[in-house]
Amino acid sequence: MKSRLKLLVPIYQEGTIDNDLLNEGVHNIRDFLQQQGYFDAAVDVKMVGQNTASEKVVFTVDRGPKHKVLEVDITGNKYFTDDLLRERMKVVKGNAYQRSGRYSPSLVEADVDSIQALYRANGFDEANCVDRGVFTCANGSTIALDSVHDGVAQCPDSSDEWSL
Repeated sequence: MKSRLKLLVPIYQEGTIDNDLLNEGVHNIRDFLQQQGYFDAAVDVKMVGQNTASEKVVFTVDRGPKHKVLEVDITGNKYFTDDLLRERMKVVKGNAYQRSGRYSPSLVEADVDSIQALYRANGFDEANCVDRGVFTCANGSTIALDSVHDGVAQCPDSSDEWSL
């Protein structure tokens, strides 16, 4: 774990300590734990003995319970297939390569943005993708849900006709 810590916390590479590097370390550790299935991980950092010869950085990590994404459900899409939308998504259900799946609030936000951008790039200016939340089951399993509302395709020029 010590070698992993050196990769996750940039103060080792930079050889200096500042708030930006510490915050980046917190973010990196949280992302790593979320990739391992600890989706509720909380990471905090504090300085001990600041401005002294024995200055220390202490990361406090609460992994929380381990989860597994059992399903990523997409509903409401009519124009694009589920498979096409899933290709663009970063949240994935558990599989042989990623046993716990992949989930974090920032990945869900990126997925929502990606799906909306795909629809808008194809003329669906009113398309809306909504994160309907994540449900945690009693056994620690997690289900992530997205809802897509296609809207109406806008013709770029009045002479163009689109059929859906």
